[in-house]
Parts: sequence; structure tokens; C-alpha cells
Amino acid sequence: MSAFFTFSLDRISYQISDTRSCWTIRCSAHFTEPQHPISSTGRDTDSAEMSIYRREEEKLNATMLVRDLDEQIAQWRNQSYPCNDDVSVLRHYPASERCGEFIGLSVALSQPKFDAVQAFLLQHMGRSDLRASVTCPFHGFSEPEDETPAFPTSEGFYRHGRPFFITGDHTVAFGCLARSDQEEGPS
Repeated sequence: MSAFFTFSLDRISYQISDTRSCWTIRCSAHFTEPQHPISSTGRDTDSAEMSIYRREEEKLNATMLVRDLDEQIAQWRNQSYPCNDDVSVLRHYPASERCGEFIGLSVALSQPKFDAVQAFLLQHMGRSDLRASVTCPFHGFSEPEDETPAFPTSEGFYRHGRPFFITGDHTVAFGCLARSDQEEGPS
């Protein structure tokens, strides 16, 4: 079960601050899990936003603006669960006066992967003919009787703003749209 976040390279920006820097992207999302985190639009939405960071150990709470992620990872490590690669925080943002409902994903990629992604984005930023996709694991919500800090229930996610923590290898893929003259073939 996975979540796919897809975007065009002309829809990205880079934000720099004193405490953190990240790529920010308006994108679409698709979830393969039946318990998808998009309430009114089904498994797919064009209303998603993703931020991509370089992962820094023991700084995820501040980088991704969420409580307890560093502590959750420490707990998983104590339980021998591998969590040295990529990590994400998935959030639901209800509709407001300023914008409609959307899904937010903050992704912290391992340093080698982030460096490779950033090099590609810097070289091709602004190109509307290039698409990218970030794929991460998604295993659905907790049941109400066994909710954990890392995996909220559906109600906790939608109504109480509880984030969903995701660890494991995230895949980043880039591709080019075919030009209409290339699709027609040789004449």
C-alpha cells in the first residue's frame, strides 16, 4: 500500500529560513489503501502540498513542525524497527476561508537521496515538460481501540489534526512528457 504525490517541475519553489530550508510543491495525491486520507474527494486529489527536507537526526520535530516524531523514531529503534531512511508526516487541512481542503506531506529524505533530488530539481526547475513522483508507504489508520501516537484513527486525523508518521524508503522518480510531434511518429 502506497501514497503517490505527483507534480510538474514548473510548480516547485525553494524556501530558505534561519532554521530550515525546503522544496515546496503543489501536487496531486493518489492512495492505494482503502482507508485513504482524503475525505471528500476519494483516493485522488489535486489539492495536495508537499515539502521536501534533508533529514537531520534528532531535529525532525523542529524541521517538520510536529511534536513527538523524534521520540517516536527513538522508540521504534528501541524496538529494532528500521527507521534510518526517509520519514514523512502526513496531515489533513480542512477547508477554511482562505483555501479548500487539502492534504499536506512533509518529507525528510536521507542525505544522499536529498542531495540527488535537489541536484536534479536545481538543474530542471521550471520545466513544464518534466514530472516527478514521490512514493511513500501508507498503511491506513489505527482502529479506535488501539490508536498510537504514530498512526491516528481516521477521526483523530480529520477532526483533531493528528499527524500520520511514515517511515521507510521513499521513491522519487522523474519523467518527461512526450511531445505531440514525438507521439505521431516518423512521417
